[in-house]
Amino acid sequence: MIYGGEEAGSSRSKEAEKKLDIVKLLTIVPPASELKQAKAKVVERRVRIIYDDHLPKDLAKISQELASEIRVSEGDLVEIVIGGKKKLVYKALVASGVQYNTVFCNSEELRLNGVANNSIATIRRKA
Repeated sequence: MIYGGEEAGSSRSKEAEKKLDIVKLLTIVPPASELKQAKAKVVERRVRIIYDDHLPKDLAKISQELASEIRVSEGDLVEIVIGGKKKLVYKALVASGVQYNTVFCNSEELRLNGVANNSIATIRRKA
């Protein structure tokens, strides 16, 4: 007659085996902090859109500080999003005499797209 001594011992060894397997798995899984660092953040900034009649239709003039912050160089494509709905794509023209939080674009093109002067928008590098 078996009074449960052997059966209980075998179930404990199985539980211990499972616990060891979980510990081994946890050593393989990287910590959450490493996973977060691996992602590249999309850098974007809120700016004011200003009309400029002297710019060609495909250019957006931005400051050097803003260009370095959103990781854009001369000639790169930038995406300007107005109100989360309208997306406009321009080539970046990096200038030194421009205020940090302003972007200058052609007034005709902005009017055609329904964007008013001094509108607030989000600018980011086009992926």
